[in-house]
Amino acid sequence: MQARFRYCFGPFRLDPGAFRLERGETSVPLTPKAFDILSLLVRERHRGVTKQELLDTVWAETAVTENTLTQRIKEVREALGDSAQQSRYIRTIP
Repeated sequence: MQARFRYCFGPFRLDPGAFRLERGETSVPLTPKAFDILSLLVRERHRGVTKQELLDTVWAETAVTENTLTQRIKEVREALGDSAQQSRYIRTIP
């Protein structure tokens, strides 16, 4: 039985409910927090998501540094073949 994916973008398919990201037929591994960040960004793709919203949503009752967020964003970008300089999927707006 083939999984039903909720979001498709570029060559990727994302199913937040099943904690699944695929590129073509290949599963793309992400840590849980990186997956949560990607899911939030995809779900809210029609608007900007603030740094504080990411921190409050992904780390709801845990205090973390901005560096932690930066590292998880970097992980998501690497999984997508994206970068801050050549952003196709995640754009940082100062």
